[in-house]
Amino acid sequence: AAVVLARALSLEDYGLVNVAIAIAGILFVACGLGLPETGSRDASVARARAAVIADRVLGGRLLVLGALSFVALAVVLVAAPDDVWVVAFAVAMALALAWSLEWLLRGLERMGSVAVANAAGGAVVLAGAVLITATRPTVPSALAVFVVGELTVALLTLRAARLPRLPRPRIRGLRTATRRSWPLGASALVVYSYYANLDTILLSVTRSAQEAGLYSAPYRLFLALNVLGTFAAYALLPRIARAVEAGAAADAIARAGLQRALMPLAGYGLLVLGAVEIAGEDMLRLLFGGRFAGQGDVFLVLCVAVPWFSVAFPVGYALIARDANRRFFAGAAVAGVLNLVLNAVLIPLFGPIGAAVATAVALVAGSIVWLRAQDMFNRATATPIALVAAATLAAPAALAGSAVALGIGALTLAAGIIAVAAGARSWDG
Repeated sequence: AAVVLARALSLEDYGLVNVAIAIAGILFVACGLGLPETGSRDASVARARAAVIADRVLGGRLLVLGALSFVALAVVLVAAPDDVWVVAFAVAMALALAWSLEWLLRGLERMGSVAVANAAGGAVVLAGAVLITATRPTVPSALAVFVVGELTVALLTLRAARLPRLPRPRIRGLRTATRRSWPLGASALVVYSYYANLDTILLSVTRSAQEAGLYSAPYRLFLALNVLGTFAAYALLPRIARAVEAGAAADAIARAGLQRALMPLAGYGLLVLGAVEIAGEDMLRLLFGGRFAGQGDVFLVLCVAVPWFSVAFPVGYALIARDANRRFFAGAAVAGVLNLVLNAVLIPLFGPIGAAVATAVALVAGSIVWLRAQDMFNRATATPIALVAAATLAAPAALAGSAVALGIGALTLAAGIIAVAAGARSWDG
């Protein structure tokens, strides 16, 4: 859908679409309060309480989202009344997202249902994007397509949860629940700020909507390439949570499995980075069109973080399974502070490449903190981490020219293939 819209809309309109998506994401993440993460963990070890947990999560989400949406609309109505419709669509998207029970399905280990819901939502958005571009696409029609897509995901997850009744939003016990979950809520907001779209908004405000549009193409592809680490984290959390509850012996087995997972995850990240070093500019040209080909260096800088995130996010997310929420927040906070400072300095001066540097540095820093928090710098994990570190140090040389990029990329791809093969032999599922 991002590809279709990038080819059909002007750079300014494409930038506005991505700014609206960014605002929706920030509203949605901010309203979570960490409740979906703790709810997913709790549902994995107490499935009979799933409906009650869903009531509390939904109640907290809607309460905070209502307050934040009112403030956002009021501010834009005063500061930029011509753009109030952009925020209105963002609020609609956030409301649709808030009703999704994807977090509960992850805790119940129904990842197949999560996959079906997300795939269906994506198919709806893609079909809608194709439909509107066949006529005369506008920013409102593009955003309406995303709203319908999010509603599709929400409805399918509600059905797949198979609760004995529909969720009933409630706020009873919310204060007690948030005392435990707030580090995860803060972490989610910080992670979103450097992993998703804050830089897009800053580009639009400090530079131009056109530059935000240009940056959005490599950025959207970068987000898609990071999905493996995210879903690996979601899939591993309930297993680790149950192992922690079962006792030291089961916990040790789960920890050993997490360590083994680092090798194939590192291999995936290296394959991505190597492919982008060799053909990143061609990927952008093929998918988004010639006007985005100049963002090849931006794409490469962003993808330096993919191996680190693929390895470290599942490790960091395992801290939630252990109820070590403040330690998870520590990694997010380090990355968030770095990202905000670097974005503020680099984006006004350098535009998209500055945003890419800020995102990559923040992700790598946060990843190192998460790995350290789980004591993953040891002999069992030395090889995958060393491969990722070596690829990171070599990647800047690929910016020197196509010949150097080809050589660096070939070596990175080879390392990725070896890591995947080695991980497949040692990984027992």
